[in-house]
Amino acid sequence: MDHRDWDPEYERILRRFGFSRLSDEESAQALRRALSRSARPLLGGEAERALHELLGGRPALLVGGGPATPEALDHLQGKRGAGPFVVIAADGATTRCLAAGRVPDLIVTDLDGFLPDEVEASRRGAMVLVHAHGDNRGAVEEWTPRFPGPVAGSCAGAPSGGLLNPGGFTDGDRALFVAEDYGATRARLLSYDFDSASAEPVGTRSVKEEKLRTARELVDLLARRGRVMVETVGQDGSVRPWSAR
Repeated sequence: MDHRDWDPEYERILRRFGFSRLSDEESAQALRRALSRSARPLLGGEAERALHELLGGRPALLVGGGPATPEALDHLQGKRGAGPFVVIAADGATTRCLAAGRVPDLIVTDLDGFLPDEVEASRRGAMVLVHAHGDNRGAVEEWTPRFPGPVAGSCAGAPSGGLLNPGGFTDGDRALFVAEDYGATRARLLSYDFDSASAEPVGTRSVKEEKLRTARELVDLLARRGRVMVETVGQDGSVRPWSAR
């Protein structure tokens, strides 16, 4: 999504949650510095070319952190025709991918998953897209240089200094924006759950629920307006078109 089209959505998110654009930009600056210390940084056009080469003209299987039955996970393990799919893990879903014996091709992360697994997936060939926002500056500075494989950066505001802004709010919906922006033919969502925040501590549950609602709204937006075909995997392993609310 072009930044000019995304910025009104970003402004809406800032107002909804009371986030600071300045804090987001400070974290983005920290990410630029951290990328300069990375073993294989991908900046600007180089990052975009790598993502186009990975996703262009191919279907993508996007893996989230929601509930998953063995029937649903068959898609990740290639037992239901998912072998040719590019696998994109949303942050902590990297652990699920590795447990299923599948190294993700791309990890979209704001660095709040189990990061040793993300570093291991990077060592085994995964490309990593690290996202900077106002609350993760410390993690950005500490972990970005630890990825041994190719690593690119994304930010919430205007893309600059080699960072990208594909759009998106949470790792899960941002993975879909990446699939859309870089030419995936379809995006199959596995283990995406936008309706339950029961695992969240009571004190922050209402904020989590609002974040999930926002993420679902963004998936609905791309399902209606985007070029990529959005599908979802049910707990019985069946695949159906995404149903926008």
